[in-house]
Amino acid sequence: MSELITPVVSIVMCAYNAANYIDETIDSVLAQTFSDFELIIVNDGSTDHTAKIVKSYADPRIVLVEQENGGPSAARNMAIQYASGKYLAILDSDDLWLPDYLKKMLGIFQSDPKVDFAYPNAELFGTPYWNGKRFMDRDPSSLPITLDKLISRECNVFISSIFKREIIAEVGGFDPSLKGSEDLDLWFRICQAGYQFTFTTEVLVKYRKRDGSLSSGSENFYQNVKAAIDKLKTTTPLTTRQQELADQYIKRVEAEDYDNRFHRKFAARNFQAAASDLREVIARQPSVKRRLIAFCLKLSPEMLYKMVAAKDSLYK
Repeated sequence: MSELITPVVSIVMCAYNAANYIDETIDSVLAQTFSDFELIIVNDGSTDHTAKIVKSYADPRIVLVEQENGGPSAARNMAIQYASGKYLAILDSDDLWLPDYLKKMLGIFQSDPKVDFAYPNAELFGTPYWNGKRFMDRDPSSLPITLDKLISRECNVFISSIFKREIIAEVGGFDPSLKGSEDLDLWFRICQAGYQFTFTTEVLVKYRKRDGSLSSGSENFYQNVKAAIDKLKTTTPLTTRQQELADQYIKRVEAEDYDNRFHRKFAARNFQAAASDLREVIARQPSVKRRLIAFCLKLSPEMLYKMVAAKDSLYK
């Protein structure tokens, strides 16, 4: 009787109505220069033909799991239950790995056995404003990665990460009660448990920015992140400094929430409401540029609107 051969890496992907993108994502996995992997895709109650696209691939390394819609945390947790690899790699159903992603990320673990968790840099694409920008230019990281740095946002863990499977056995999986911040909550718990993080500044992923996602920029972003921070504060014995950093984190994210509202209302020419939101942003994160925009908005909102009509952001 032959022994069961297990892959080195289990790739975890949740998919909900991903028919417009998932074939590109799967193709980027199959194009990897490191091939000892399994790709576990959980179809999270999609109402489009996501499952049909996945089933069209004959590669035996692809495993499709069907479940009723439960959200990304429940779907990722389900995929992890099916995983057998030494490492888990997270990949969203609309992102793309460059061909050497697995080879180079696994090389990090091989070069330093003390590393438990690693993540790369990414190139953003999907909208004119984001195209060509890099994740770590906007969301930097620095070593060593500590809980203090995660709370203060000095370090920002990129979602397309890879880590030792044993970690989940100790800290648990993604929290289904959190929407849009379940990854942040997991990073907090992994770091608090003492596992060693590292990263590479090399771009190994193409990260798609699009409307309707649960990530930064969505209407619920502030509430999502606040829920993760509140959980951290109530379940983890924080130092006084960490408590202060957590409160500052909430303040910054609240400012970002008002900033998103401001941009939406400004784009809709609801200038009075936009000005009100901008004042809330300035109260939390004052800057010369924001004050200048507020002045122009008060002086001549239509002229300001025409000046920025061809741009995706007032802050360019």
